[in-house]
Amino acid sequence: MTEEEKIQMVTENEDCIMAFYKPSEKVQLLAIERNPDLIEEIDGPTEKAWLLAISLDGSKVNYHPNPTEEMQLVAISSDPDFLRCIKNPTKNVIFKAISANGSCIRYVENPSYELQK
Repeated sequence: MTEEEKIQMVTENEDCIMAFYKPSEKVQLLAIERNPDLIEEIDGPTEKAWLLAISLDGSKVNYHPNPTEEMQLVAISSDPDFLRCIKNPTKNVIFKAISANGSCIRYVENPSYELQK
């Protein structure tokens, strides 16, 4: 199947991406633009695909096995409460989430004195 055929299929029905083995980034982004939930179903999603899915729905960061700091920041930029979805957030991400919404401290295990100020 050609790239153009895959693009046409995803344009008509984004769910068909689940049948593709390692779809191209272009096909992944097209499907995710239509339905960010598909990030969980794509065979070999790229970092750009993850970033798009997380930008559309911050809770998708929860499904990435090891989200980058950029992914974490994208998630909390839409809603700091998405801190709860991040496994092992960086200190910077924790600080930014709490700065934006102090009640997010409840998602931090053993918050430091500095964070509690």
